[in-house]
Amino acid sequence: MTVTAASHPKHRFRIRALLAIGAVVGLGAALTMAAFTDEGNVGATFSTGSLDISFDQPPGTNQGPESAPYTTTLGIAAGKLGSVAVAPLQVNNSGSLAFTYGMTTTAAGDTGLAGALKVTVAVAATTCTQAGGLVGGTVIIDGVTGLKNATMAATRPLAPAANEILCFKVELPDIPANNVPAIQGKTTTATFKFTATQS
Repeated sequence: MTVTAASHPKHRFRIRALLAIGAVVGLGAALTMAAFTDEGNVGATFSTGSLDISFDQPPGTNQGPESAPYTTTLGIAAGKLGSVAVAPLQVNNSGSLAFTYGMTTTAAGDTGLAGALKVTVAVAATTCTQAGGLVGGTVIIDGVTGLKNATMAATRPLAPAANEILCFKVELPDIPANNVPAIQGKTTTATFKFTATQS
């Protein structure tokens, strides 16, 4: 007679025991699947500052876009050899970021007259008036001839809400080279381009 596992009493006991153990293990696994949880969230905001260079008073109003440059009092009308124009220009940092700025110059109109004019620019001059001339200060453009050559050699720093006064002096020197009919009755317009870069 062949004895099978299903008909032997000892085998039946083992099967029941294994099933019982399996049931206990399964119950334990079911209990460990549940757990308390909690969570927290952290927010962060990112924004940019503003870079804004403006001129004269009040700060922030005279922007001088390329399409419509800000016009100062600097200029010569009906000039002659020896004519001089002196005028201050306040440069403002109207933004929230510190910057450095530089200046270059272009000229439109008569090239002969533009090439004959002499330009000097100083920072914080003690005197900067048409009557008193340009006196003192730190010279940053030192009597260059030709408007297009009036370029700041080094940039200048300016903190937010700060400003500084540049004194411009433009003259038509009384020298033989300028004593020519070619620059008489002519007009040239200078554009001083200021470029600010975040620092």
